[in-house]
Amino acid sequence: MLVDANEGVQAQTVAVHSLAKRNNLLIIPTLNKVDLPRANPDKVKSQLKTVFDIDPATVLSISAKKGWGVEELLQAVITRIPPPIVKLDDHFKAHIIDTWHDKYRGVLCLAYIHSGKVRIGQTVKWRSGSKQHTVKFLALLRPQEEPIEEAGAGQVIMVGCGPKGGGSVGDQLLSIDCADTGDAITVAPVRHMVYAGVFPADQSQHTQLSDAIKKLALNDSAVSVTPDSSPALGQGWRVGFLGLLHLDVFTQRLLQEYKAEAILTAPSVPYKIKVKGSKIIKQYKGEEVIITNPLQLPDANNIAEYYEPLVIGTIITPVEYIGAVTSLCIDRRGTPLPSNAVDDRMTMLQYILPLSEVVVDFHDTLKSITSGFASFDYQDYGFHPSPLIRMDILLNGVLVEELSTIVHVSRLEYNARRLTEKLKEMIPRQMVQVIYLFWLMINMLNL
Repeated sequence: MLVDANEGVQAQTVAVHSLAKRNNLLIIPTLNKVDLPRANPDKVKSQLKTVFDIDPATVLSISAKKGWGVEELLQAVITRIPPPIVKLDDHFKAHIIDTWHDKYRGVLCLAYIHSGKVRIGQTVKWRSGSKQHTVKFLALLRPQEEPIEEAGAGQVIMVGCGPKGGGSVGDQLLSIDCADTGDAITVAPVRHMVYAGVFPADQSQHTQLSDAIKKLALNDSAVSVTPDSSPALGQGWRVGFLGLLHLDVFTQRLLQEYKAEAILTAPSVPYKIKVKGSKIIKQYKGEEVIITNPLQLPDANNIAEYYEPLVIGTIITPVEYIGAVTSLCIDRRGTPLPSNAVDDRMTMLQYILPLSEVVVDFHDTLKSITSGFASFDYQDYGFHPSPLIRMDILLNGVLVEELSTIVHVSRLEYNARRLTEKLKEMIPRQMVQVIYLFWLMINMLNL
């Protein structure tokens, strides 16, 4: 776990530590950037002791830039982290670490072999698919490719099964015996926290953008991609992400690695509803339904209850900004949790917040009111009952689907007024009637 010796414990540090503990992973606490003039390793070690109860004697210090302590860190990885259990006599099972597309050899994967052996010519299956494939290429990376004929449990190898024989990161490559017996490693499904529409800047670039998204999705299994269409933007995709940072990285990679420009719709969060009535339950194949697009919301008479996603937000801020941060969190419908002092200058605050209040401009506002000194991160807290409603915008009596949103009842008037004010600024002066409506009430504004 790397901690900046210059900045100290941040909200991201708390999130990473919590994730590692939940997965029972061994942590090697390490301070980086100790070569900087403002670095204060002793103070940061004290913060680690206060927040995480980490013994300062176990904390390593390095400078990745100058190479200080890197050899000691690598040695600590070898000595402190236990080796994986090797089962050479079991069925072949391998976990995909990385994938990429080669112009001549098709999809290539970097895989860790959990058990068994694999050889060139062997028939295998991907856990995510039903087709059988033949292993056509095996190699070790040292770091150059070193072709091999066979590999066994405990090794990390490069494997290729032809142009159409590839899986995505997080998938598993299995022997036919293992696939048939169902003796595969179970992996929890990814829960997407943010959705956005992705459309080509010009419909003539649809094929280029489609190829880029497919290749990028190979390397990023946490992305979900489904076709979508819009009267205004044409054919595109509805893409699910783990969070706002994930969305930003994905779009930057599209542009930098594939020169593919895309138009993104405003990010939204998934909601959950409980439907009622045997007919509607049969239609949705269950009582509980995840809604990723406001237009998927059924008639209110068919909905028994609404649920919205909440997160536990962690904020580390200087003590002089506690009042401003508290006001921001309460304004965003936050519920306070116990706070802790990081040291005599910094405090860690935690709030249960609606994810919809976080994805818009929470981070920018937080940075603004704390002069950039606060850090923020959040963790999933599940779906919880909430009074929600769909807000639609009509221009000249015509529904504009791209502007439909699901909002909390208490934020309905605020969101509607803010959106219509923006429309008033953007639409040229003319006799245009703007109507915002929702399931229970209709208001009309004349511009």
